Amino acid sequence: MTCKKDHVPFNGTPEQEKALKEVIAQLKDTKGALMPIMQHAQDIYGYLPIEVQTMISDETGIPLEKIYGVSTFYSQFALQPKGKYQISVCLGTACYVKGSGAILSKLEELLGITNGECTPDGRFSLDSCRCVGACGLAPVMMVNDEVYGRLVPDDIPGILAKYKEKRRYFPMKTLEELQAVRETYHKQLNLRREDHTRTRVIVAMDTCGIASGAKPVLMTFSDLIQEQNLTDRFCVLQSGCIGRSCRSKNQESQRLPTSV
Repeated sequence: MTCKKDHVPFNGTPEQEKALKEVIAQLKDTKGALMPIMQHAQDIYGYLPIEVQTMISDETGIPLEKIYGVSTFYSQFALQPKGKYQISVCLGTACYVKGSGAILSKLEELLGITNGECTPDGRFSLDSCRCVGACGLAPVMMVNDEVYGRLVPDDIPGILAKYKEKRRYFPMKTLEELQAVRETYHKQLNLRREDHTRTRVIVAMDTCGIASGAKPVLMTFSDLIQEQNLTDRFCVLQSGCIGRSCRSKNQESQRLPTSV
């Protein structure tokens, strides 16, 4: 069966657009600005639809095809929004041999979307994943943090019925949330301005780095420097691959001290 590919319409607000343009204005003249701009854009909108990518292109002068290439290369970026109820079907070996493929097909049939998409009302999103550590319950699927095991396709309608609501739901940020995001960004943007008077803390944000947790490391450095009032002594920058992402964990690494 081929599912109908309905896409959630883009519903960006003027407040979101203003927040994104402020971020772009602060970052666009810095080296390697595209990745942090895209990360901030996803934080603001929740995902990176073509409308947001076009806005980034218009404001920075970076070709749209390059932005699209980055957004599809890195798994951290989502081109479709996530629903209020995020459904993940395990396709790991144990679940797959027990019939999780049929579970995924049943969900696609009932929701009218395919793997990686979101329903037009923003209620459900559907993704496949690898082992969730519940092989004894195979086949397994999760709805947000709830785990359902030993499933058969006939179980799916009843499970979905638990989450259906009458009102439409779009997971958009409120004005207060956007203001909080903007204030946080303003504090962090100063940390990312490179100069030669401050010690540079460089975090590699290549594929291996991101997969190993580089983004939380970047944010932790930023938070520590702000909390300890060290913004006049340190700046936090991000880079591509520096050739050390696959080093053994027992190799010695340099760290910013927790107190200076």
